[in-house]
Amino acid sequence: MNSFCHPVDCGINHETPRFIEGTEELSGDAGLALRMRGISESVLEARLQRLLRRQRFEEAEALAESFKLSMQDLHKVREFKCQHSHAKKS
Repeated sequence: MNSFCHPVDCGINHETPRFIEGTEELSGDAGLALRMRGISESVLEARLQRLLRRQRFEEAEALAESFKLSMQDLHKVREFKCQHSHAKKS
């Protein structure tokens, strides 16, 4: 990590924290370049579980379909949520 590194609140996606850092590389006439970086979950199963815990089912389903992950957990969590919401209404 560079000595010039500051977190950035993009307000777009809190799943991927972003930060700006200065680079030692010369950038044309400027002398110092800035670069924006992000940190994301690289273990797909862990990312899927986090989406399910946050009840972000559409994103979880898209991730599972894209990477051919098991849909079993997705179906279980959706079913539990559905049963739980019906029980509250009764």
